[in-house]
Amino acid sequence: MALPQPRRWKGPDAIKSRAEAGGWRRGEHLESDKETGIWRYDPKVEYQQDAVLRVYATWRWDQSDQEESYEECVKRFLCPGAPLPQMHELKCFWRFYQKQSKGLLCKHPTVDTLKNRMKQLNGGLHRYTKQRLEGTTVSEINHFLKRLMPYEDGSETRDVHRPKYNFKPPDLKRLLNSLWNKPDLHYIHERDRIQFHLKLIWFASTGGRIGGLLKKGIPYKDIHLVLRRTDAGEPYFIYQLDQRYYKNNPDPKNKTQGNAETDYPVLLLDSVSLILTLAIADDALSLKDLTAMLRGKGEGPVDWNEHALDVPICRHIHRNGDVDPNESMHEDRLRQILSQLLEKEAYVGVAPRIHSIRREVGRQLDKLYTPVERSQHVGQADLNVWGRSYVAAVSSCDGLRAFLREKTNHEAVEYFQGIERFRQPGLPTTLPAARRDQLRQQAKQEPHTPFRKLEQMALKAYQQDCLRQLRQDSLFGRGRQQACGADPDLLNSIMPEKGQVAKLMARTTPLSVEERLLAICCMVSLATSYQGVFYRPGEEPCDGRCPYCQTALNSIKTKRILLFLHGLS
Repeated sequence: MALPQPRRWKGPDAIKSRAEAGGWRRGEHLESDKETGIWRYDPKVEYQQDAVLRVYATWRWDQSDQEESYEECVKRFLCPGAPLPQMHELKCFWRFYQKQSKGLLCKHPTVDTLKNRMKQLNGGLHRYTKQRLEGTTVSEINHFLKRLMPYEDGSETRDVHRPKYNFKPPDLKRLLNSLWNKPDLHYIHERDRIQFHLKLIWFASTGGRIGGLLKKGIPYKDIHLVLRRTDAGEPYFIYQLDQRYYKNNPDPKNKTQGNAETDYPVLLLDSVSLILTLAIADDALSLKDLTAMLRGKGEGPVDWNEHALDVPICRHIHRNGDVDPNESMHEDRLRQILSQLLEKEAYVGVAPRIHSIRREVGRQLDKLYTPVERSQHVGQADLNVWGRSYVAAVSSCDGLRAFLREKTNHEAVEYFQGIERFRQPGLPTTLPAARRDQLRQQAKQEPHTPFRKLEQMALKAYQQDCLRQLRQDSLFGRGRQQACGADPDLLNSIMPEKGQVAKLMARTTPLSVEERLLAICCMVSLATSYQGVFYRPGEEPCDGRCPYCQTALNSIKTKRILLFLHGLS
């Protein structure tokens, strides 16, 4: 039977020529196409697999009585066609792995950790040997790790989990207020302050993972900002935030996950003002254009400047204060600022992770949207995973009132699920001067221990001494903790812009267009100013010279410029 030929059919040679012009070569992938079950792993996953395989190779080397070198053992057992371990050998290996590894929640790794390592071992063996362990073998080993090995004599592995708590709205507002209105325990670059503020709001609005928002950052091209107007003509912004590096995305170049956001009338929770601040600082948008947009009567999409489209909006800041042109803000830096704020606000005994925000976002979305809509918003592909893994350590139900058919009261649920229970107002965040002096003397006797480490250990011990007394005073009403004003932030007197922004951040009422422009202008000034040396208003250098004595600042030694005062140099 002949194939019907269309009117413009040019024959098979034309099709073959198009394929060859596109790069096709006959037989080029003949051998690789015979392989089955091929899987592409993320570099981070491959790194984890290699870590387990190094222990596996060491165990193999030990099993051979070290008759061959470690390198020869690696070549023999981690090559295509190498023999896979038998069931009894795998059980022996996991006992070996358990004893050589230390855990965080118990002496040795937990059951869940070992099961994850088993998954990594299987994937790593497949990468190197081109073979997989049989499903029955994997099931038996997982059963052994969970049901048998933890209960063997001398086993220190336990089936325990880290308690999960949720990050609630009062915690978000308290930390953001503290970020702007209380003195920093450690130095924070002003651009880092703005970037952290924006990231925390994004985590609370999208429920995103830390990798999705921080791995390579969010470039300006993935923030689609649109100016709209109310019926009264008042301007407001909406935007779509696209994440490329969310979990299990094999093609971040072409595939994104979008979240729709809108501006917020209160500056403290307004992500749009922070986006516009960073955009102006990075020359992705001009202040002149923004002012014309807000004061005019138009509406429509906002186009970023071409040169800034691929630039991450939140970027890494080097120790000298320079903003990296391409590298995104580091995860470690975000965690450092978060830990500092928790310490400043007297949260004790809890270290919430970004997943604690993600859990709370999902919990609230479950009340308003379908499971499919919730999973799409937070980027969770498996609908069943959420109810199994993303739940707090405390139930979300008021069981008694549900049983009695009465109106539920979730006050206890909100308290015990959140991290508010770990906060103790009035807890000191610094050591008394006398104890600090004693510590300096101790540091001289222990020169190998950094002073900062000694200070942290001493502060924790001092806080524990104060904690019980503060709780007793609060419990028995011995002068209920009166709300006292925080120590003034001295930076506000050196940087008036920061003081102005702090006042606007503390407001709980909506800002006018002019007030929003003022806040953005002040934050742009903070983000772009040089912060190697601070000068009081009116005392900034003029043409590189002291405005009083005309001393050239470049003639002062670097170590003395921070101490340079007029008349004391």
